[in-house]
Amino acid sequence: MPPFFPVDIRDADHPGQSFLYLVGHTEFGDLKFPAPAHQIVGNGKQRVAPVYLGDVVAATDAAITSDHTGTFDLQGPDEMSFDDLVRLVNGATKLSIAHVPAVLARLLQFVGPKLPGSLIDVMVHDSRSDHPTAHLVFGLSLRHLAQVWLGSSL
Repeated sequence: MPPFFPVDIRDADHPGQSFLYLVGHTEFGDLKFPAPAHQIVGNGKQRVAPVYLGDVVAATDAAITSDHTGTFDLQGPDEMSFDDLVRLVNGATKLSIAHVPAVLARLLQFVGPKLPGSLIDVMVHDSRSDHPTAHLVFGLSLRHLAQVWLGSSL
């Protein structure tokens, strides 16, 4: 598993809430764009499992204070496509999403924001673990995205 890249997602419509998208592969930037079409690097089918910042803190605390040693993958309890994540955090089932193909995204290392090629590679792949073990080892009850983002109970 590659190193984790935390992306803190904040939204003006949800003040005081923060959702951490902590993944080995990540999209770069906010999920809610002012543009008519939400721009996503890759085909939008990348699998993601966002984890709540409070759960990351709890897992870190448990890892520091426990006798367990090793590497433990942490991801949120909900797995979805990146397109579905964008729809959920924007509160819209019908949303205009523009995809930047991986081939074109790789050109961003030379023009525009000049994203590093290694970051672009991370952005176009799945962002989930095949073996999420942290919640089991440390007895964590992970919060669902809808609980945190939308305030709904599951």
